[in-house]
Amino acid sequence: MLKPVTFVIMLSFFLLAVGQEANAQGTIQLGIVNMGIAIDNSKDGKAANKKVQKKYDELSGKLKTKQDALQKKLDDLDAVAPSLSEADLTKRRQELTAELEAFQRDMEAADQEMEAMAKTNYTPLYEKAQKLVGELAQEKGIVSVIENSTEERAYIYAAANVQMVDMTADLTALMDKKK
Repeated sequence: MLKPVTFVIMLSFFLLAVGQEANAQGTIQLGIVNMGIAIDNSKDGKAANKKVQKKYDELSGKLKTKQDALQKKLDDLDAVAPSLSEADLTKRRQELTAELEAFQRDMEAADQEMEAMAKTNYTPLYEKAQKLVGELAQEKGIVSVIENSTEERAYIYAAANVQMVDMTADLTALMDKKK
């Protein structure tokens, strides 16, 4: 993801580079697309989001149950700690520490599972979207397309002979049209 300053600098260099040609040929169209929004709004993107969210909710529920059980054990230990011998207290703390470490491993495994699931579900969609951006740009006569993954306006200045075209909605429509 480009930082806004880097994006503006790259855009400025692009506009300078094509400026001479644009003066001779008229208006140049420069495409801007937010791939994340285009994918999320597509039918396949919504299905992928739903599948990933379902898995997230499932894993979160399991982890929350384990976390609550561990918290109860910790609270119980705190309540009885004054009445325990030092040896018993140490033993119970060690047991609880082992359970906490196992819980931490479960959390890490859940994170890895979510990352793998996201990759499996979203990578094909990004690949499809990248291909379709090229087709869409050629169809519309757009000379270059810049990814804008921010909610803010993607550019600060464009010469009068440069038309900025937001392709995000068109990309979503094309993704739904082409399977």
